[in-house]
Amino acid sequence: MTSQTPHRYPPAEDLQHQNRIWAGIVAIVISAQCHILMMAQEASSHSEYAHWTDKEAEEYVLYLFANREKVGETGNFKITTNNEAAAHIAPYWQQGGRKTGKMCETKWTGVSYVWYIIGYRADKGSHS
Repeated sequence: MTSQTPHRYPPAEDLQHQNRIWAGIVAIVISAQCHILMMAQEASSHSEYAHWTDKEAEEYVLYLFANREKVGETGNFKITTNNEAAAHIAPYWQQGGRKTGKMCETKWTGVSYVWYIIGYRADKGSHS
């Protein structure tokens, strides 16, 4: 008959110490992952900002002018037209995020407002 030695458990103090070490390791790993995720999101959001050069804006407006029959009743273009415009101006890209249909739509909102004001003043004969 073989004698079995009873299994010995470490003292409770050792288990508590091990648990604290593991809890510290887990906290460090989670903190590092959150930090990396935040840096990645920050980097991607900065690269997506649109920076319009004069040439891009000019080509965008010329494209919309050439496709003016696609303008809606509100004076805005559908997203499909803006997506096509984004593809049209892609060769002129120099910096900032690559232009998307949504970025083009935002640009048109600003440009069309200026054109509206200039056109309104021209219609009224105002030169101020």
